[in-house]
Amino acid sequence: MKKLIILIVLTIISCESTQDRINIAEAEVNHIKNADYGKELSANFDYEKKFKEEAKKFRFKDPDTLKFRNIKKPTKGFYGFFSNPYGTFRDYSLNKSNQNNRKYGYVVNGEINAKTEAGGYGGYDDYCLFIRNEKIIKFEESFHCKITEKTIKELKDGMAKDK
Repeated sequence: MKKLIILIVLTIISCESTQDRINIAEAEVNHIKNADYGKELSANFDYEKKFKEEAKKFRFKDPDTLKFRNIKKPTKGFYGFFSNPYGTFRDYSLNKSNQNNRKYGYVVNGEINAKTEAGGYGGYDDYCLFIRNEKIIKFEESFHCKITEKTIKELKDGMAKDK
């Protein structure tokens, strides 16, 4: 009897956390879809040049020797805290102030190979350039920037598994 009660309690707790994940994911999808991304980048906005210029200002030891590859076209994205109940870092509390502090705009991802202190190249790493209204907001390691389309897909895939 004791085991049956424990099983029922665990089932109830499991259902609640599943519904919590779904609620958080649905709220995030709606927030991301309805966000203001600023104006679209004009056709003559040279995102590759901007990416390379900003990379040289970043904290690389020898910025003149940077190697670039796979610089992707700008896509809608955001920068800042993200409640993702299905991601590696799970946060089950949907925090409206964090949503409001998130910055929306366009993200340019690319790979950079930089020289190490020993003088050799260390291998390509992912970086992102975050742009809003054709102004550079931030250049950072790419895990800081989220691509809207990919994020919504990840959330919807997680919800589909939970339902």
